[in-house]
Amino acid sequence: MRADDRRGAAPSPRPSPRGGEGAPASTARSRSGFGPEARLAGVPSPPRGEGQGEGAHAHPPPAFLPFLDAWNALQGLETPALHVDIALWLERRLGDPLLLLLAFRGSGKSTLVGLYAAWRLSADPDTRILVLSADQALAGKMVRSVKRIVERHPLCRGLKPDRPDQWAADRFTVRRRRESRDPSMLARGVSANVTGSHADLIVCDDVEVPNTCDTAPKRADLRARLGELENVLVPGGTQLFVGTPHTWWSIYADEVRPETGEVRPFLDGASRCVKPVFRPDGTSAWP
Repeated sequence: MRADDRRGAAPSPRPSPRGGEGAPASTARSRSGFGPEARLAGVPSPPRGEGQGEGAHAHPPPAFLPFLDAWNALQGLETPALHVDIALWLERRLGDPLLLLLAFRGSGKSTLVGLYAAWRLSADPDTRILVLSADQALAGKMVRSVKRIVERHPLCRGLKPDRPDQWAADRFTVRRRRESRDPSMLARGVSANVTGSHADLIVCDDVEVPNTCDTAPKRADLRARLGELENVLVPGGTQLFVGTPHTWWSIYADEVRPETGEVRPFLDGASRCVKPVFRPDGTSAWP
């Protein structure tokens, strides 16, 4: 069983051997067709319906990896092999109810997940995404990042709404078919009240930080608040945790921590993608 894929279901084939952090970036870019040398002017915009308010695409957009490569090409960057590996994992696990991405600090995991959120909206503009972080400011940072992607990515063309009130700093609503009181993307601190909200994708980005886990009462409060999210996630939805462990009693632990009173790990059953800073052969996984 691979260290980065710990569910019983057999994963689809990957372009890299078990020990690596992913296929070489050049190999992945040849798959997607969008390397830094790509001419983004030639990237087709997503097909759309005729009406001005039409939010759905006539055809599905490309998979996440070409979406990621196209964005990096726009920035004049190559896609790191580490990000290729994570992107393929996210593609494979589309539809899983519970995901956990653990990667070292500075690996760009939050940036990558922001691109994943934008891709989900390009694939289905009716998607509702809730971002939870340790505080409101951190959650808002991801929402602002996704807004910039929606504005500039060639495969998100036509998603930006016409009304300024649907394009706020901590929430926004793309052009979509669904009439819903929930925005397309909403930022909240983990201590905020989200009762009454509904989401197809909940991204828990760095909810565990020293300020939320440095004492036993704080750890218990964090678990209690995260446990309430099952009332927010709609049937068939996905909860994606992204972070780095900050304590032995981490919510990300893959074994029971009896001191917490748990009888099973907090994220028991999650599909896990674990990316340490060093590969098994001792070489650095970054950049």
